[in-house]
Amino acid sequence: MGLDPDPAALKIASAKARAAGVEIEWRQGSAHEADGLDCSFTKAVSSLVFHQVPMEEKKRGIAAMARAVIPLGEVHIADYARQHSRLMRTLFRIVQHLDGFQNTEPNASGAIEAIRADLDPDSGSSSGTIRTLTGEISLFRLQVTPALQNSLAPPATGGSREPS
Repeated sequence: MGLDPDPAALKIASAKARAAGVEIEWRQGSAHEADGLDCSFTKAVSSLVFHQVPMEEKKRGIAAMARAVIPLGEVHIADYARQHSRLMRTLFRIVQHLDGFQNTEPNASGAIEAIRADLDPDSGSSSGTIRTLTGEISLFRLQVTPALQNSLAPPATGGSREPS
């Protein structure tokens, strides 16, 4: 299942999936709604989204993705995160000028790493980075243990479901 708040992005993704011969159900929505869907997942993936949203949405989205997967499932995030060199930090300013500084600055300062560490202090650093012409993209993997899943309280409002 694919989830995106942008109808235009869903249309593009649907066309790409069809062209690749892959059948995917697409729904309009945000990461923070992932745990309210009527199914469970073995993996939840976010690609280049969290640098564009406010800090609270980053936290809610990553937690909802963790609640949406089955025990021992995985959350994968590929996004701009802490920029590890002066060059990468300078190049990331291109993204900041396009997407705004308010939402992107926390990522450049390590927000994704901090959120992940809050969820699982043993999660370590990113599993890799990709240096691009617009900064460093970090790859994160979080295995959602039953203990972690039990510690994730559903939001006070919304359609959260109990973990499987």
